[in-house]
Amino acid sequence: MNTANNIGNQELEKHKKIIKNTGTLAIGIGWLTIFLNIAIYLWSLFDKSLAETSVPLPDLTSVSIAIVFSATFIIFGNRIKNLTDPNIKKYLYLLMGLSLAVLALSFASSGRLGVFFLVVLFYVVSSLKSINKLMGIAGFTSALKPAEYKIKKTGWIMLAVAAVLLLAAAALIDSSIYASSGERTKEETAEYLMDGSQWKEFNSAAGKFKVLFPAYPDHETQNLEIPGAKLPLKYDLYSSRSKEGILYIVNAAVYPPEVNTSKPEINLENTLKGMVSAAKGNKLTSSNFMNFGNYKALEFLIDNSDENTSLKGKIIMVDKTIYQLLMGYEIGKYNKSDYEPFINSFQLIE
Repeated sequence: MNTANNIGNQELEKHKKIIKNTGTLAIGIGWLTIFLNIAIYLWSLFDKSLAETSVPLPDLTSVSIAIVFSATFIIFGNRIKNLTDPNIKKYLYLLMGLSLAVLALSFASSGRLGVFFLVVLFYVVSSLKSINKLMGIAGFTSALKPAEYKIKKTGWIMLAVAAVLLLAAAALIDSSIYASSGERTKEETAEYLMDGSQWKEFNSAAGKFKVLFPAYPDHETQNLEIPGAKLPLKYDLYSSRSKEGILYIVNAAVYPPEVNTSKPEINLENTLKGMVSAAKGNKLTSSNFMNFGNYKALEFLIDNSDENTSLKGKIIMVDKTIYQLLMGYEIGKYNKSDYEPFINSFQLIE
């Protein structure tokens, strides 16, 4: 009899622990999400180069949404953890619904915090199984009593109104920031800046350069391997296209310390050879060494009759960093006014 009771008590404590862990996890992830969103947002305000990385940056609206969701997780987590409320099962289902909503929002916006709520979802499913078993044990259900919480029905209504006002204020501030500073989504920025008659200055803190583009550029990072050397090479590629379909690209790559750059002409020639061999049909029409300030550079023209395209540009070697500037256009349709504002505007910045 005692053995059976011991087994029953062990089973009871096991299920209680599962549910308590779920509540604790919800509280912890709630606070962690609030902290990370606020920290990344503040970081992005003080470090503008962060916008050029692959880190998804939240605006004030998304930070506010995260705070509202996370605060709800913390409240429900506390109520679940205490194991005294007869509505625990309802809170678990609400937590499940919120986790699914956050997961959907996170993955839709390429966020990386969604994995936390995937863990919560796993724990909630496990806790629902445990609570169903516990509800069949008289010793557990008799200990459940309606709890007196500081946040009652009126409090929830006030919190909901406060959340709506917070989100509205955040959205208003974000729209004001976008309008005044030009910080828009990629599509909005391209539409706003796409003006073939007016060049726009673009500053890359990460690439340490500034240049004129006809439209706000797309940014892509690639991690490649130097042929024959088996050494990593990170490329930061910035591309923009004019209304006429002319493509403009600035590519910045930093060689690892192992690469010898004491003779920049060799590095420039090898880079040009790689560009020519990158596509079938490429033919080097002309090339010419020159100086870019105190640095060596190489002008080039590559034609591809198969694709009916030409690539005209300049490669610049700056210490361990190599810059590739090029304009892509239809063969025979070169226009100096399309090329020179772009190529002559390139400057190095600290």
